[in-house]
Amino acid sequence: MSADRRGTHVVKLAFEYDTIDLAIEQLVPLKVLRPGAKESKKYAQIRSSIKAIGLVEAPVVARSLDDAAKFFLLDGHMRIEALNRSLK
Repeated sequence: MSADRRGTHVVKLAFEYDTIDLAIEQLVPLKVLRPGAKESKKYAQIRSSIKAIGLVEAPVVARSLDDAAKFFLLDGHMRIEALNRSLK
């Protein structure tokens, strides 16, 4: 938190106002799914939900400072894997 000229505390946004559409290929996962994750009940629920109604909760990403076309996948690794598998 910082202060402006009047001494008022200002909080900078940690997100962008607008949503954007990204291709799966633009995402850079920051972790690897654990062994057996694709066989889990949670993964099956995510796949079923995506098939029935689509992706409900957007994954959390951060722009790469080095490549404007890339986004780091911070949260939603299982959702992206399930979505990617559903598209094949």
